[in-house]
Amino acid sequence: MTISLVVSKEEFFIAALTGLNKEVRAGDIRLLALLCSEADDSGIVEFTTELRIKAMSKLELRKQNISNIIGRLRDQGLLIGKRTVFSVNPQVLWKGNEDERLTFLNDRVITWKSR
Repeated sequence: MTISLVVSKEEFFIAALTGLNKEVRAGDIRLLALLCSEADDSGIVEFTTELRIKAMSKLELRKQNISNIIGRLRDQGLLIGKRTVFSVNPQVLWKGNEDERLTFLNDRVITWKSR
């Protein structure tokens, strides 16, 4: 049996974020959303000094808060990568089209930590 449900992108985004680990805080979601908006279609974002300054200003967070959030997002598998180049976990959020996402997921093994 197949069940289909049509929802808007906004509804999907909200549903996906509400299903995240309860340890994800409001600031975490805000920074994740900013990183998603800055990412290319494959979910890769270069977290440059300029982007860090933009995040600090736009989200009203200090440098240490940003570092702590990045650490939490990486620990939970929402961000993949080190230092300044990250990929948003495509199992959670994707910016490109559905075909590209499925190809990407079929070519890689990615885990999402949930508690």
